[in-house]
Amino acid sequence: MKKVLHIIGTRPQIVKLASVINFKKINFQNLVIDTNQHYQKNMQEDLYDDFKISKEKITFLQNNKNFSNDVDAIKELLNKKVSEMNPDLIITYGDTNTTVAGALTAKENNISSIHVESGLRSYIHNQIEEKNRIFVDSISDYLFCPTLSSVKNLEKENLYSKSIFTGDIMLDIFLKTKNYLDQTIVDKTFPEEFYLFTLHRKENLEDKKKLHSIIESLYDFSNLIIPMHHSLKNKLVEYDLLESLPKNIELVDPLVYSDLLLTIKNSKGVITDSGGLQKEAYWFNKPTLTLRENTEWIETVDSGLNVIVNEFPVNLHNIISTINKTKEDRFTTFGNGNAVNNMISKIEEILL
Repeated sequence: MKKVLHIIGTRPQIVKLASVINFKKINFQNLVIDTNQHYQKNMQEDLYDDFKISKEKITFLQNNKNFSNDVDAIKELLNKKVSEMNPDLIITYGDTNTTVAGALTAKENNISSIHVESGLRSYIHNQIEEKNRIFVDSISDYLFCPTLSSVKNLEKENLYSKSIFTGDIMLDIFLKTKNYLDQTIVDKTFPEEFYLFTLHRKENLEDKKKLHSIIESLYDFSNLIIPMHHSLKNKLVEYDLLESLPKNIELVDPLVYSDLLLTIKNSKGVITDSGGLQKEAYWFNKPTLTLRENTEWIETVDSGLNVIVNEFPVNLHNIISTINKTKEDRFTTFGNGNAVNNMISKIEEILL
């Protein structure tokens, strides 16, 4: 039986893997390497448990925590494991340093590779994720695109011949989890009216003045829930801002996927710099503010449900309060929940 190796390492990549790895009808063997780029329990182990993925089936790289985000260190460890596993195909996901290391490992070992979430472009050229996307698309053999706009982006870069529109596998797992939540009585209480806030991107955290200005922009909300990404927590401590957070903020540990969706579902809206959260808020038809210069998920902005904000301080509450829910179809442009089916069919075709 042919072997397909999935290389992941971060929290969002575990979510993407979950939509694929639990698919029952396949004619190949799935192998998984987790590079430990996100090695914290609440960013890694808890998600495997949430998706009921057996950790015994995952090969975890023994990555030095000081080098968990280093492409060369990850690649060196991957090369050793890949030579032992001898896969027929390698799949990488998203836009992280693990994605880059995985694609390079495939190239160096002459193994065909697929990049899932290909063709996304924010056109923020100094953004590390953007550099990673462009590089991985350029060296991968098959480019699985989540949206038609991502296919068009690849066409502009003369990569159309390698592109395949599959739809967004994140919509598949979203719909499955949402269906479970809709049918389950959940013993969890929320404030009567609250917004969900997340922040983790380098461009929002590296500048103390900017981070302080973003925090200043949160004072007008009555209630905010903030799952604390380790990068945000580290910077709040480093800049001595943790104790000066507004009293309207409830800090919580990073949420497993099902709890995150439940929180979005019960919120009035979302303020974030996360790519995935923009989509999940959009699919729930929640008003969203994206704290970035631009976004790769342009469909959410074109709908009017997601507004880009990149100048601070500003009254974010006033801005999000003006956003109306959309009446448009929010799923077709992302593949209607058929992405995994499309992806598996193409993988089996490649392996023939």
